[in-house]
Amino acid sequence: MGRFILRALLVLAVLAVASQFLVPPLVEHDLAGHLTEGGGDADVSLSAFPAVRLLFGHGDRIDVRGRSLHLPTSSEEAATLNRLDNFDHVDISLHNSRIGPLTLRNLALRRDGSFPYRVRGTGHTSIAALADAGAQRLGLLQGLALRLGTRTTLGGAARRPIPLHLDMSLTDQGDRLVVLSGSGSVAGVKTGPLAELVTSAVAVRL
Repeated sequence: MGRFILRALLVLAVLAVASQFLVPPLVEHDLAGHLTEGGGDADVSLSAFPAVRLLFGHGDRIDVRGRSLHLPTSSEEAATLNRLDNFDHVDISLHNSRIGPLTLRNLALRRDGSFPYRVRGTGHTSIAALADAGAQRLGLLQGLALRLGTRTTLGGAARRPIPLHLDMSLTDQGDRLVVLSGSGSVAGVKTGPLAELVTSAVAVRL
């Protein structure tokens, strides 16, 4: 019986050591695939001890570097960072990527240990792009009316780029995101919902 227990413990030890090398690359590849479904490149790096925690969405650190990604948004996506909350340290940087109606030159989402998250980013959008995004959340006729109304009223100006700026601290409260300080702005007009849209579109794929 003693030898059996010793062998079992030895096997478990070997499996534990092997998992530290085998599990992270598998989960990293899976998450990178989620981010690049619409195109672009992503490099995901994870750390956890024991590494098997990663199979359940928990870990010590998650680092993401993405470029030329195209992340769609959906009204069914919850504006929450619950998945990222399961990591102690979060460092996400995206460049030249699209999230819904927003074209981002750069985006950084970070948390070092304690909450809140810090979100910074710059880019642009347009009234036409925002109208198209809003139309997707409406019925067929209402969405068509919104698109036609925007283009009829503004013409070519509807597609003119307008600057986007994000610089804020936010956290989860229940099933929604809450901006604690700072804000997002489009052409200088503050808009918190756009910041929530950006962060939830990234978090839901990790």
